[in-house]
Amino acid sequence: MHIGLAEHKDVSFIVKLLNETTQKLLSHKIMQWEYPWDSGLIKDDISYGYQYIVKEDNKIIAVFSLKDMSVNFWTNENNNNQLYLYRIAVAPLVQGKNIGKNICNWVQSVSKQNYKTIYLDCWAGNVKLKNFYQSVGFEYLDDFQEEDYFVSVFKYG
Repeated sequence: MHIGLAEHKDVSFIVKLLNETTQKLLSHKIMQWEYPWDSGLIKDDISYGYQYIVKEDNKIIAVFSLKDMSVNFWTNENNNNQLYLYRIAVAPLVQGKNIGKNICNWVQSVSKQNYKTIYLDCWAGNVKLKNFYQSVGFEYLDDFQEEDYFVSVFKYG
């Protein structure tokens, strides 16, 4: 498994993977994301160096985004030592093979090397994902309202 920054040539693969993952979530009534994905979001994250891909046997099997967060969305704290981990998606065909855990471990090592705290969130109704984040070392902070739903927020470091 190899983790690296995405390139513009990866956009269609990333959008396809995000759409497949979102459809699976929605079929289980998990309202984590909206469907379909806007490729412009992905292009922007690639341009800014936020979009990562996970490859195995030269195929993209997972994606995630990671960026500096100078103002914390939930606490309004100003701090240059914060990262926001978001849009983590593992291809449905390879879910359950510790890829999500490996992504979290990789990001946690980046956090330690750079002395930064990682924050992430998920739809508060996704109990399985909330339990997963806690099992890989993220601390549950609280649920926060966003528009007409709640998100659960976690931190590491």
